[in-house]
Amino acid sequence: MHRLIRVGVYLAILLQFIFLCASSVSISAFKISIPTSPERNGTSLPNPPLLVSYQGVDHEPNRALEPSIAPGNVALVIAMNYKVTVYTKENPGVLLYQEDFSSFYTSVADHGIFDPVARYDKKNGRFVVLAIANKYDQNKSFFAIATSKNSYPRSINDWCFFYSNASKFGTSQESFAADRPSMTLNPYSDILYITANMYTHDASKLLEFQYSKLRTLKLSTLYNDCGPTTVEGFDFKGFTHANNLPVFNMQTVHRTDDGPAYFIATVNGISNVMSIFALENVINPPPGTRIPVPNLPNYASTNSIRQPGGLLLNKSQAMIMQAEYRNGAIWAIQDTKDHDFGGVNASVRIYKYTGTAPTEVQYREGNGTDYSFGAIAVNKNDQALIAFNISSPTRNIGIRYADIASVSADVKPGLGVSSSQTWGDYALIATDSNDIDFWIVHLYAKANGETGIWIASTKAASSAHFIYLPQLIK
Repeated sequence: MHRLIRVGVYLAILLQFIFLCASSVSISAFKISIPTSPERNGTSLPNPPLLVSYQGVDHEPNRALEPSIAPGNVALVIAMNYKVTVYTKENPGVLLYQEDFSSFYTSVADHGIFDPVARYDKKNGRFVVLAIANKYDQNKSFFAIATSKNSYPRSINDWCFFYSNASKFGTSQESFAADRPSMTLNPYSDILYITANMYTHDASKLLEFQYSKLRTLKLSTLYNDCGPTTVEGFDFKGFTHANNLPVFNMQTVHRTDDGPAYFIATVNGISNVMSIFALENVINPPPGTRIPVPNLPNYASTNSIRQPGGLLLNKSQAMIMQAEYRNGAIWAIQDTKDHDFGGVNASVRIYKYTGTAPTEVQYREGNGTDYSFGAIAVNKNDQALIAFNISSPTRNIGIRYADIASVSADVKPGLGVSSSQTWGDYALIATDSNDIDFWIVHLYAKANGETGIWIASTKAASSAHFIYLPQLIK
């Protein structure tokens, strides 16, 4: 595999990309159709009930929210495209603190700040919030990183702020800007992993995709008493699929234990290609090896979703929306068109991959209903929960949730026709700090046409709800 590695400031370790071990023999995915109509059949079990369910901070008009949630021991941090909010877990719905990005990331207050991702470091009791900060007319692009000083941040004084120049690759300054980041962390190895798409740009907007970037930073630097504020690390690029197409929208695979960091990507457009990468900390690494995940059912970009009165732009681009590693398996959820219904309907696919054939579960309908903006979380007991948007020409955009073998149920029905120009890129869900329960933050259309945030939690379902296929899952 072609590999281009430039080393930043930290020279403590050498890092190597290899693909997750798998058979080189061509294999096919196994697909299961899950019923999604209101009628439950004999093989579908009820979803676990919602324990907490409440309205989040209202959305400002005409902004794509793209929310992310990080459940800590006593607080919830929710980051969206214009602010950070902190809620107490003990008193659901009670807002502890909120801050607009312009007064949160003050060093880049005059930049466009967007695409936030929030994570909780349970080992160190700290939250980490990442966002992109771009100023196109000055060729500036930063990874803006906030780390909490404790597990209960209640003011801006409880945060430290750091900025990493996303336009640099190693020591070289490039004329590219970052977009669509993902993030995970490994406190046991002292590493924060960031991926992003890099684009050319003009004075006001992104233009053409160039490559997928991975940057690794030292967590201990980000936890070091709010300084230094400028941080650098290792940079990687040159990732390609087995068909030599460049990797686009490479996502971190979130994990909560120690071990290799995994990354996953599909192709933007019509394809059946998926690649999984692993990053190991090694000394004197041998050459890397490419082993793809071949022969998936076809997928395709969903450029719009339907709602009463017309279409709403959907920028998911057939990408992996969220991925997690648990107990030797990688779980991932993807937005796609449903080819079984003529490639018209939007649907969400869930994959479970253990190094052999991936099991695929698909939530879809053939009656004009779109399923989009999927999110997935998996707890320590291998129990998975998904959330997604549902809409149709007669159904306002609402939020549904499900475990893998159940009919989906409402988190929050849509109340009106969305007046937003675009729904955004993603919404992310997470397991609780107890590593059993789940927290959902997602989007719905409010009665006034604006985009609303809804927050909910649920207990894990019985393991009997989940599909295990002995011939595929070991």
